[in-house]
Amino acid sequence: MGDIALTTAEYERVFAVLESCNSVRTVTEFRNVIVEAIPAVFPVRYASCFVGDTFESQFTDKYATATNAAADGWESIRAAYQEHWARHDVFNLP
Repeated sequence: MGDIALTTAEYERVFAVLESCNSVRTVTEFRNVIVEAIPAVFPVRYASCFVGDTFESQFTDKYATATNAAADGWESIRAAYQEHWARHDVFNLP
């Protein structure tokens, strides 16, 4: 993988998300904070947080969190993520 250059604005967004998580002490807190922080600073509608021992097992995470999950139905969000976005997940890349 080659070098990736971020703009100042992109760095500021990354640090804003990190600062939002500064006081987080538990996985549950992290799930709730991160799914709100990402769409607050990046131009995205949804964010999700899965936890698992492997990439595959995280999708069985019964406590996974997503923005607007209650309004949109968690199962439909999970299916769309797995079908369209999981292969682009930075944590799934070699």
